[in-house]
Amino acid sequence: MVQVPKERIINYPPHAPDKAVEGQIIGLPTSLIESGRDAVITLDVGAKDGIEIGHVLALYHDPGKVDVWDQKSRFLNQPDKRSLQLPQERIGVAFVFRVFDKVSYALVLNTTKQVELGDWVRKP
Repeated sequence: MVQVPKERIINYPPHAPDKAVEGQIIGLPTSLIESGRDAVITLDVGAKDGIEIGHVLALYHDPGKVDVWDQKSRFLNQPDKRSLQLPQERIGVAFVFRVFDKVSYALVLNTTKQVELGDWVRKP
């Protein structure tokens, strides 16, 4: 007769990190460049950055830059074009379920837009 070890049930209560955390999405399932809800994402932050199993992180998308034209310069025939960085937009939350020293895996819980490689994660 073989003795079976008692099953250990691990509880992962969702909670925000105690300190500020900032990282990026470095991997999506099956080499996609964008994904959505219920996807497993790879983050470039891990235990050395203070990430723990159960952490809930906010997902942010960087919309990029927009060109702004100076109206005065148009009348002088010297158009002055400059770029303005748009603020990051919060697009959802993810739940961390596996943590290594420098990398972690999280499950995307909800999103308002597609999650892309390079999107940011931080403390909600």
